[in-house]
Amino acid sequence: MFTWYSGGKPTALEGCDVLKKLTNAAGGRITIMAGAGVKSSNVVDIIQRTGVSECHASAKICRVFECKNAEEVRMGTSNDNVVFVTNEEEVHAIKLAIGKT
Repeated sequence: MFTWYSGGKPTALEGCDVLKKLTNAAGGRITIMAGAGVKSSNVVDIIQRTGVSECHASAKICRVFECKNAEEVRMGTSNDNVVFVTNEEEVHAIKLAIGKT
């Protein structure tokens, strides 16, 4: 498997042209996986425009919570009251969009 950052663009949708060229050049010998900004609202468009058979999506949402020990415990972000988590509903919506339930 070969992964490359969204066809060199900030999102897979923006990198569709390069991802398509890579997919064609790979000729099935390796897998080209589209990633970055993949959502239920654009996954079908990305697949159709690029010919990729696989996509990566974090399907994340931002959760805000009260952190009482902000100075003692870090959550890996600059804001200890924010954490990104996978949104189960978005994962389900992506699977529905591509016909995999």
